[in-house]
Amino acid sequence: MLALAVFWGGLAAMAWAWAGYPLLAGLAAATVKHGPQDHPDRDGAGGCPSISVVVAVHDEERALPAKLQNCLELDYPATELEVLVASDGSQDGTVAIAQDFAARHSNVRLVSSAARCGKSSIQNAAAAAASGEVLLFTDVDTVLGRDALHIVAAGFRRPSAGCLTGRVMWQSKEGSGRAHSENLYWRYEHALWRRETRLGILAWGSGPCLAVRRHLFRPIDPCFGDDVAIPFDVIAQGFSVIYEPSLVALEESWEGDGSALRARARMTLRGFTGTLARRRVYSPWQRPGLFVAVVSHKLLRWVTPFLFLAVLATAVPLAVDSYPAAQGILVVQVGAVMAAVAGGLAARYGVRVPFVNAAYDLALENIGMLVGVAKGAAGQRQLAYGGDQAELSHRPGGQDGLWATAPAYGRRPRRLRVTDASGTSSRTSRTPGQSRCSLSAAPRSGA
Repeated sequence: MLALAVFWGGLAAMAWAWAGYPLLAGLAAATVKHGPQDHPDRDGAGGCPSISVVVAVHDEERALPAKLQNCLELDYPATELEVLVASDGSQDGTVAIAQDFAARHSNVRLVSSAARCGKSSIQNAAAAAASGEVLLFTDVDTVLGRDALHIVAAGFRRPSAGCLTGRVMWQSKEGSGRAHSENLYWRYEHALWRRETRLGILAWGSGPCLAVRRHLFRPIDPCFGDDVAIPFDVIAQGFSVIYEPSLVALEESWEGDGSALRARARMTLRGFTGTLARRRVYSPWQRPGLFVAVVSHKLLRWVTPFLFLAVLATAVPLAVDSYPAAQGILVVQVGAVMAAVAGGLAARYGVRVPFVNAAYDLALENIGMLVGVAKGAAGQRQLAYGGDQAELSHRPGGQDGLWATAPAYGRRPRRLRVTDASGTSSRTSRTPGQSRCSLSAAPRSGA
C-alpha cells in the first residue's frame, strides 16, 4: 500500500510540476486582459532614468575588457549610465583593467574587496555605491543587446514594476553542444515566465540581466542568489516582477560536464535555500497564487530527482508483482537512464546525437539539483564562487575563512562597513559567521 502511494504520489508531483502547472498557468493567463507587463510609453517619451550596471567579478582579467566594452557601447545617454565593476578579492589583473577603463571613461567605477567575501556581498557594496535610479545586475560573460537599457527604462515606466528580468540565450564556443539543450529548456521556461508575469505571480529572474529600482533593493543575504532574493524582496514591498522577452542576454554555455554539474549544484543550493528563507513572502494565506507558483514551479522542480528515484524504487517491486502501470513507467525510466548513459558516452567522444545528448544534459541538470538540495538540507551555504575557481561555502562546523555555521532561515544579517576613497562610508549585509571584507570604492568622477 505504501509503495503504491509513493509511486502514484511521485508521478503526480512530477506531472504537475512539468506539465499540469504550466498548462493551468497558460489557461489562466489567457483569461487576463491586462497584466503587469502591459505598460505604456515604450517609445521613450518618458525620458531616460539613470542606470547603474553592476558587474560582479573574481579573477576575470580575460573576460572583463570585452564586458566593459559591451556596456560602454550600449545605446543609452552616457550621462545617465554608470558601470560599476565589483571585484571580489581578485588576484589577477582584474582590478588594474577596471582602473584603466575608469581612467578613460568617467562613468566607469570600481568597487573592490581585498579578500573574498562572496558574490552577493560584493553586489551589496556596489549597490550601496551606485548612483543610478535603476540597478542592472549582469554577469561578466554576458553580452547585452545595444537596446538593452532602453528596454529596461521602458519597462520601469509601469509604476507597478519593481524588478525586470530578460531572456537568456545560450551559445557555445564551438557553435554546438550543450548550448542547444540549454536553449530548448529555456524556451520552455521563458514561456512559463511570460504566463506568470501576466498573472502577477513571477518571483524569479535571470542573473545575467536582472534590473531593480534602486530604492527597492535590499542587501542580499551572502549565501543566497540575486535572482531569488531580489524578486522576493520586490514582491514583499508590493511591486511586480516582469519578464521582458525583448531584453536579451547572450551567455556562454558550460561545455565541460564538471563545470555544468558544479554550476547547477551551486545555483540550486543558493536558489533552494534562498526560496525557503523567503517563505513568508509566499505565504498561502497572504499570496495564495504566488504560493502555488513557488511550490509548483520551483520547489517541486528542485526535488524532481528525488521523486524520480522514489518512483523508480517503488516501480521495481510493483512491476515484479505484475502491476501494469508500474511496468510501463519502469520501461520509460530505464529507457531514459540508458539514453542518458548513451549521451554521456557520445559526448565523451565528441559526438552529438540530439535525443541522447539532450537526455544526458537533462540527467546532469537533475544530478546537480539533487546535490544542491542535499547540501541545502544538510545546512551548507555557498557564499562565493567564480568560473572554475575553488568554491567557498558555509558548512556547519567550519572554522576559517568563509567556512562557517549557516544562519537560521530568516535571521537578519549583520552589517558590513564600506569605506570609499573620499572617506565616506556605507553599509552592506554580512551574515553571522562570514569573514569581514575590506572594501574600497573609487570615487565618482569629479567627487
